[in-house]
Amino acid sequence: MATNKLEELSFGKLAGMNLEQQKEFIKHYFVPLKSGNHAVYYDEKFRLMDNSLVKATYFNRMPKKVKDWYFEDYTEFRSIVYKLNQPLFIGDNKLNLCPRMKHQYKQYSEFSEDIKAKVQIILKDLVFEVLCSSNQATYGFKLKWLANMIKGNKNNSCIYLKGRQGLGKSTLYVFIREHVIGELLSCETGSEPIKSRFNESLAGKLMVMFEELENFSTNEWLAISSKLKRYITSNRISIESKGVDSYETDNLNNYILLSNNDAIQDDDGRRYFIMDLATHRIGDRKFWSNIYDNCFNDEVGHAFYCYLMEVNTDKFDPQDFPVTQSKLDAHAKRLDNVILFLKENYVMKKRSIESSVDELFREYEAFCVVRKVKSKGKINFNAELKSYNIDYANKKIDGVKVNMFKVPHEDLLKIAEKNHWIHQLDEETDDSEEEEQVKKVELSEADKLKKVIEKKDSIISEKDNQIEALKKQLEFLNSFKPPPTPPVESESDDEIEIITRPVSHRKVVEPKDRERSKPIIKFIQRLPAKDN
Repeated sequence: MATNKLEELSFGKLAGMNLEQQKEFIKHYFVPLKSGNHAVYYDEKFRLMDNSLVKATYFNRMPKKVKDWYFEDYTEFRSIVYKLNQPLFIGDNKLNLCPRMKHQYKQYSEFSEDIKAKVQIILKDLVFEVLCSSNQATYGFKLKWLANMIKGNKNNSCIYLKGRQGLGKSTLYVFIREHVIGELLSCETGSEPIKSRFNESLAGKLMVMFEELENFSTNEWLAISSKLKRYITSNRISIESKGVDSYETDNLNNYILLSNNDAIQDDDGRRYFIMDLATHRIGDRKFWSNIYDNCFNDEVGHAFYCYLMEVNTDKFDPQDFPVTQSKLDAHAKRLDNVILFLKENYVMKKRSIESSVDELFREYEAFCVVRKVKSKGKINFNAELKSYNIDYANKKIDGVKVNMFKVPHEDLLKIAEKNHWIHQLDEETDDSEEEEQVKKVELSEADKLKKVIEKKDSIISEKDNQIEALKKQLEFLNSFKPPPTPPVESESDDEIEIITRPVSHRKVVEPKDRERSKPIIKFIQRLPAKDN
C-alpha cells in the first residue's frame, strides 16, 4: 500500500527510474479492476475512475512505455471487496477498500474507573433511559444490535427513531461516528442514495444514518420501498457513481432512520425496529450538557467500543426484536382492509364467523363501501384470510354444496392477539348498537347513490328529448322542396326578352342543434308562395 498521497507523485521522478522500477511504483497507486474501472489512490484513499479519465489525467503524462505496459500488458485485475480490519490486498484478486476501525480492541477492564463511569452515562442515561424509554427488553436488543455492528457484521433490520425535535434521536449515532468507529466508516445522508441510482456514498460504510427523511408521495414510496428493503437485508449491494460503471460488492451497511414524521409507509414489517423514545428530557440542558461535555471524546469512545466488543452476540437475530408500542401503533395504522373488517366486525364484537364465502365477501364489500376504501376481489379476499389459517370448508345444506366459514370467536381472538391486530386504544363494541350505526350509514350511502342515479337518469331523459326534437326538424327540412326561381325580365330597345334562370337545387344541411336551425326556417318562410 502506498504511504504517500498521490498528489506527491512526481512525473519527473518516474522519468528518473528504469522501466521495472516505474512498474512497481505504478502498482502502488493504480489498480485495474475487473469491472473495467480503475482504483486510484489519492487523498489517503482509493477512489474509482473510468478508463478515459485515468488516461487523460495521469498516463498521458507518463512515459509511453509505462502507459503501454499498464493498459496492454498488466493483467493483475482485482475486484472490490469491503472487509473490516483486513489487509488492503486480499489474495491475488481482491482489493479491500473498507476503511479501518478507529480503535483497536483491548479488555474493557483495563480502562480507568472514571472512563468506565462515563461509558455508563452513555449506556444508562442516553440509551436505556431516553432511546429505550427504560424498557429492559428493548435495551437488551439495542445493545446487541450495536455490538453486532461494531464487530463488523451487518444487521438485517433497521433502527427507526421517529419523534419531535429535541428528543436526542441522533446523539448516540453522532457519538459513534465521531468517537467510536470513525467518520470514514459512517455516512450521514438524506434520501438521495435511495431515490437516485447514484449511491457511492454507501460503499464500505458500517453505519448509515438517514437524517430527517421527508414525506414521500405514494408513487415515490413504491419506488423507494423495495430498494430500501433490499439494502437493509441483502449482503450484496450494487454501487454506482456518476461517470463510472456500477459494480457489485459486499454490503456492510447498518441503517438508522431518523425522522420527525411518518416517512416510512410500511414500517409495520419485520425489517423496522421502531423504538419508543422518552420525551421527559426535552429541554433539559443540564442532562444533555453532562453527556456532551463528559462523554464526547475519543477516550470514552474507545472504551465504549471495547465494551460492545465484549457483548455476547452469539445466536443474535436482528429481526427478532421486542414489540414496542410504536411498532404496535404503526401496525394498527396499516392493517389490511380485510383484517380491519374481521377485527371490527367480528373480533371486537365478540362474534364468530358462521356464513358462506359469498355472504362473508358481500359483508366485506359493504364494509369497504361504508369506509370508502377499495375492496379486494373475492379470490384475493379469501387468499388473505387463508394466510391467517382462516379457511372455508365445503358442506351440504339442504342437499346443496356450499363453501362455508365456521370460525369460533375464541379462535379469531387468538389469531388477532398473535398478529397484533388489537391496539390498546381499541374497545369492544356493543353488537346491536354498532350494527344500527352501520345500517344508518349504509342507508345514507344508499340514498346518496340513489340521488346520483336519479340525476343521471334525468340528464339522459333530457338528452333523449333533445335528440327527438332534432330528428323531427331534420325530417321536416328534408321533406321541404323549394319553389323555382321567378323569371327575370330583361329589356332591350326592340323587344322584351324573358330570361329564365335555371333553378339550382340547394342541398339540405342537417342542423346540429335547435338554435342553428332557426335561421334556415325563417329564410324558407320569407320565400314567395309557389305559383300554381
